[in-house]
Amino acid sequence: MVLPFFKVKILSLVRVLFLKGMQIINSDTMRKKMFRLFVCLLFGSISVKGQETSPDCEFYFNEAVFYLKGSEFVPRDSLKAIAYLEPCVEAAYSDAQLLMGRLYLNSTNPDNYKKGFSLLRKAAKQDNEKAACDLGILYKYGKGCQMNFDKSRKWFQTAAELGSSKAAYSLGYLSYKGLGTIEQDYTEAVQWFQKSDYPMAIHWLAQSCYFGYGMPQDQSMALQLLEKNKIKNSKTLLKCLKKSDGIKQNTQGISEIPTFLNELMSEEEEEEEEEILLEKIPFKAQKLSGTWVGHLVQFDWSGTQLAQTLPVVLQLQYNRAEETVHYQWKANKKKVEGEAICNGATLYFDTLKLKIPRLYVDDETQKTLKYRMLSGSFEFKKHKGVLFASAVLETFVPKWREPGPPMSLVLTKEKAGEEDELSEEELLGLSAQKDSFIQLYPNPFHDELLIAYTLETAGDVQISIAGFDGVFARQIKTEIAQASGKHCYHFDGSELQKGIYVVRIVVDGVAYTKLIVKKE
Repeated sequence: MVLPFFKVKILSLVRVLFLKGMQIINSDTMRKKMFRLFVCLLFGSISVKGQETSPDCEFYFNEAVFYLKGSEFVPRDSLKAIAYLEPCVEAAYSDAQLLMGRLYLNSTNPDNYKKGFSLLRKAAKQDNEKAACDLGILYKYGKGCQMNFDKSRKWFQTAAELGSSKAAYSLGYLSYKGLGTIEQDYTEAVQWFQKSDYPMAIHWLAQSCYFGYGMPQDQSMALQLLEKNKIKNSKTLLKCLKKSDGIKQNTQGISEIPTFLNELMSEEEEEEEEEILLEKIPFKAQKLSGTWVGHLVQFDWSGTQLAQTLPVVLQLQYNRAEETVHYQWKANKKKVEGEAICNGATLYFDTLKLKIPRLYVDDETQKTLKYRMLSGSFEFKKHKGVLFASAVLETFVPKWREPGPPMSLVLTKEKAGEEDELSEEELLGLSAQKDSFIQLYPNPFHDELLIAYTLETAGDVQISIAGFDGVFARQIKTEIAQASGKHCYHFDGSELQKGIYVVRIVVDGVAYTKLIVKKE
């Protein structure tokens, strides 16, 4: 039976007095006797499995939280917590819906994710700011729902309007990195960070201030923000920045190359600068064979400013019969080799993973970051009579469950002397980022796959996905007339086997393809 409210509240008061008393009693034997007596009193004839016709949900919710946290004398008990929550979930109490939803989402059973998502949505529709913020996160990762960055942004905006600082930070984070279908925009990111007092928002605002991303550069102000922000990330980053010489950094295995932040040319200086002439050479896969030396170039999130470079040696051997390339990649004192699929001018690496030193560290356990190198889209260019191979890299950071920052390769078979070393302008020109027509997110994917592309002019479009081995094929969109602009589709690949798939988009008879990895 369920005790009437006044009895439950009296026992709650008894529990509080008991815990206070236990802090006073020194004898272990006496404490154990007191605890057994208390348990008998509190739980001997109590069952919270029934449901009150009109439960006191504020009280029940607090009891659920108590049992989820536990104490020195009362162990955690999720079953009791759930028993307190259930009647209030049925009574549409938003805090109970929120907490129960989180319990479902934190379970190890994927079948519970949709239940958790459903409860959070019900709570969010009652203007529960925490639930609305959680919904934004769920849509971002496609957990319990279909991945949808537009809906993610919408719920973050709703939560921010309700007063959620975490949601305002999350909106800034989406724009800072340009995740999914969200355009990369430092200025918008900074505006959201400034509206939030969430510690990580202050942390990212300090970085924006230090580097001049989306706001005037002010390193002194950035350091002040980090000093006042009492989270571990900010303390670690502050220590790192104080050790660095301005924005120049010389990390392990990385050439000392300053970013362009303090060296942007004025319009007058730009006119006097000698134009960098690059001659584009038609791509032929067999030209890849050989030993290439050069740099892996990492950009900032906008893809326009040099962040750091890492010396690399890449040995490639093209197999025309199988349309594969055997690679041996040497970087950061590590050697990795494997097979890459050659599809046009793009190499898709099988299991290429690299640890790259972080230029600015805000976590002592992550001085290097593991990247999965997914693909490289190659171009051949000649500069001053020297043949260069440049490649825009697609990377993924498992730790973040997000794409890595923009990266490129700049390689040549002819090792340059000191007098022929590339200037920063030449390196930037050779490694310039160019978006592929088809954008896939995430890569690799588990269930949900987002397919995006931009039409310069209106045209007839067809979209399909097929197994690389030809076993599987599915039409995502039959031929349809589409207006110019950005288009986005979601594909449910939960039933697909692990492997490599080809996404094909045909626009007015012209085919574009891109490979995608399906993980287990």
